[in-house]
Formats: sequence, structure tokens, C-alpha cells
Amino acid sequence: CRGYRKVGAHQLDTHQRSNLVYSDVPRPSPGVPGARSGSKSMATKKKTPVKTATTKKAAAPSKAAPKGKAAKGAKAPSVSDVQRFIEHIDGLAGTDRKVYDFSEEGDVPLYVMAYDDVPEKGYITAVTFGLSLVPHKEWKKARPELLVSVKDKDHSWAKALGEVAYQLRGKCPFVFGDTVGLETNIAKNTKMSSFVAFAPIVLDRKDTVVPLSSYPVELRQLYPLYTGERVRIDNEGLDWFLEVDGLNPHDVKRKDFSETAAKGAAKP
Repeated sequence: CRGYRKVGAHQLDTHQRSNLVYSDVPRPSPGVPGARSGSKSMATKKKTPVKTATTKKAAAPSKAAPKGKAAKGAKAPSVSDVQRFIEHIDGLAGTDRKVYDFSEEGDVPLYVMAYDDVPEKGYITAVTFGLSLVPHKEWKKARPELLVSVKDKDHSWAKALGEVAYQLRGKCPFVFGDTVGLETNIAKNTKMSSFVAFAPIVLDRKDTVVPLSSYPVELRQLYPLYTGERVRIDNEGLDWFLEVDGLNPHDVKRKDFSETAAKGAAKP
């Protein structure tokens, strides 16, 4: 195991709440950084005006002390930090977004921004903001926010991402190799029900860090897994999964690699 955690497993009771709402968050004018030629990054789209699909306008970030056990030690963000982060993500996506608000009354915010047809047509990419607002003892410098990017149009991926971040903020550090298991399949078109955290492959390295006023935020991607793959990662570490031949981490209907022999393993 090359520095990745062997065991960092979490189980959630549910991955989706019935009271989810669309809500607006402050948004400045977008800009689209250039992308590497031929890369399948979020920055491959042309610069376009960004609009937000909403049904409810969220209040500005509150400075009141957050309530609830999940928000212990949390600090509400400044409006400028929210704007800086969203401007960065909007600029990379270069397209309209929907925002899911997972915040409970009295909590610091937890938003998920979902982008259709990013990085390619038929994909959905979603990014959290709010995980980093609740500290974790393992975060010394940068703090993470989460990203998921799959070949599917179902926004259940965005909702699952938000539920994972909301339920586990302050509890899971989301370092490379940490896994999360859900009690049901993540979306209709897949039998996957778990995630593992690792470095993003849909972003250039320079685009994965967003400097905020108090600390830098580092984007970490959650890759969907079958239950058997999650259990094997928990038991053996992440290396075997990273070395699987033919693995397409965007494909939500790919084969289950949990029984794949590790490279160099003796054949029966």
C-alpha cells in the first residue's frame, strides 16, 4: 500500500432525503480556464454564460453559531469565500448548474452543484461546498471538497454526493482510499452502492486547489464501486483497484472487478 489508507470505511443508513430542495447561492460572472488539448477535463467546454436552475433562494451564509453535533467546531464561510469557490467551479464547467441545499436549520451550509453534460454529453459532474466547513483532526493544511463525475444523467449521483458529505463531515477525512457504503444502489442505472476517494481525473492538477481566506480547499473525487470492490479495498488497500486493466471509472455499468486477481499474483 503506497501511502493509501487500508481501512477508512463508512456505512450510511441512507443516501437520499425526501426534503431536498433546489436553492440558489451567490454566483459571480464565470470565466473558463483553458484545458489541455484532448483532455477530458471539466475545462473542455467553451466559455458560456452560466445560469442557475432553482426553486428556492437560499439566504446569505449565516454568522450565527451552528447547531447540532454534525457541525461541532464549524465556522460559517464568508460570502467572498463562497463566491470564490463557486466562481472557480462554474468557470471550469462553463455551463448551467443546479444547486442542491442539504443544510439543516442552524447548520453551516452544505451545497451540491450539479452540471449536466460535463465533461462530455451524457455525463453528470457534481461538486460539494460545505464539507470543509466542519474541521477534522487529520486536516492540517488543505481541507477537501468532493466531486463525482459519471456517464449518467441521473441526479441521484449529486444527491448521494451531498448526503455522503453532510452525514460524514467532521467524521471522515476523505483521504485517498477512504470508502463509503450506501444501503441502496446509488442510481437507477447502476448496481453500485459505494464510493472510494482519490485524486480527480477530470481536472488538471492546478485546478484541484481553491485558495480561500482561511485555508486552501482541495477537490477529491469519489469513484463509484460495487460492494465487493469496497470490501476488498477495505481489506487489501487501494493499489489493486488502481492497477485494474480496462477500468473506466466513469462507466456506471462496468463489470465488477472485486474478483480480479492482483498483478503479479500466482495463478491457481
